[in-house]
Amino acid sequence: MESHRVCLNQLRLDFHPRRPIDVSFQGPQLSSDGGLLLMRSVDDSLQLTQRIARLIPDHRNPLFTVHSRWEQTRQRLFQIVQGYHDCNDADALRHDPAFKTTCDLLPEDHPLSSQPTLCRFENAVDPLVLWQLQNLMMDLFVADFSPATTSLTLDLDGTMLETHGHQQLSLFHGYYEITGYYPLTIWDADGRLACVLLRPGSVHDSDQAFDLLQRLIDRIRQRFPWIRLFIRGDAMFSMPEIMDGLETLSSTQSPIDYIFGIKSNDVLIRQTKALRDKMRGWISLAWRMPRRYVAFQYKAKSWSHARRVIARLETQLDGSVETRYVVTSSLWPSPRKTYKRYCRRGQAENYIKDYKLATQAERMSCERFEVNGFRALMHGFAYWLLYKARERLAEQDKKTGMLTLRSLRLRILKVACVIKQSLRRVYVEYPASWPHGAAYRGALAAESG
Repeated sequence: MESHRVCLNQLRLDFHPRRPIDVSFQGPQLSSDGGLLLMRSVDDSLQLTQRIARLIPDHRNPLFTVHSRWEQTRQRLFQIVQGYHDCNDADALRHDPAFKTTCDLLPEDHPLSSQPTLCRFENAVDPLVLWQLQNLMMDLFVADFSPATTSLTLDLDGTMLETHGHQQLSLFHGYYEITGYYPLTIWDADGRLACVLLRPGSVHDSDQAFDLLQRLIDRIRQRFPWIRLFIRGDAMFSMPEIMDGLETLSSTQSPIDYIFGIKSNDVLIRQTKALRDKMRGWISLAWRMPRRYVAFQYKAKSWSHARRVIARLETQLDGSVETRYVVTSSLWPSPRKTYKRYCRRGQAENYIKDYKLATQAERMSCERFEVNGFRALMHGFAYWLLYKARERLAEQDKKTGMLTLRSLRLRILKVACVIKQSLRRVYVEYPASWPHGAAYRGALAAESG
């Protein structure tokens, strides 16, 4: 017996022992992106797409303009949130009733922007627009904190975005041994993205880091004049210009402390030799490795003055002693507590992974560098929408707050729904057996209330 046969617009499957199964491809208005209603509610509370759209130049003739910048911003950002990272996907999604509804169209209205239209939308940006969008992301970051905030930790980290074409300034990076871009990101300890700056692929990790930090610190201090800031980064950020610059920015009313990794050298090795010799041969177990911490003053040739360096020594299973160093401007905590605080910066790598996997930030496929910089920022704004949506859902179900942003999209935002348009309203129906329906309904009700 045939496993299936086609009749007009139906497909019959014969695998069931009791009944034939007829599959139709002419169903009602369906969408697999029902979670967009929550994303639209979050966007309305942040006024994010509206603020982005105001910054995008529009030199089109108003007489022939069908799609506003606001509509295009929503369409592009919502596509990224839902996992459609290429503009090519717009050719099909422009007819999707969920996308049309969340972009202020009715399901039976004209389609949204096509791929060529969105491509022209992205190419409308210039360096000034990128600067303004970076400021917008910083403002979004600062506004998300409670007015009672007294201290804030910022983590600097770069990440490699591999490219597969002939994009401008897509260069070979010697450490990663791939060609691409090397953006700089700044995070807080809870995963909020403060800013993302796209850079050529061959730059040093610290390139433009202090300038970006200074812009962010100025905006933080505008809202929190008395805040205490703590800056963390790996050894690539322990550059004299960054440390000197942060010390200059630090003040009595708003102190700034930093802690950066530092590469080993002969002087540092001599400073820790006595303790290392003492620890060599200590019994070390897989679940308990002996550690010691020591602090001392050290001045590199390129430094303007001596700084506090903390060494962490750990006996390995083979009896050898591994030593790592950090440099800090903080004088009061113990060496152990200071180093452990530095180690917590590793969480930023998980946030970067979430940024890259949940929003597919590696899709830097445009030819112009400015356009790819715009894409990096749009993926950053998409990260913010997902981050805030997870907060809303976690208020209804605490387990949701533990999901990665990628899992959040796959489990909750990618839900099928039926969308119907009547004379007076638009109906959206979700599955009754949806496991996350209660949490989603509660989040939507809280947003609408």
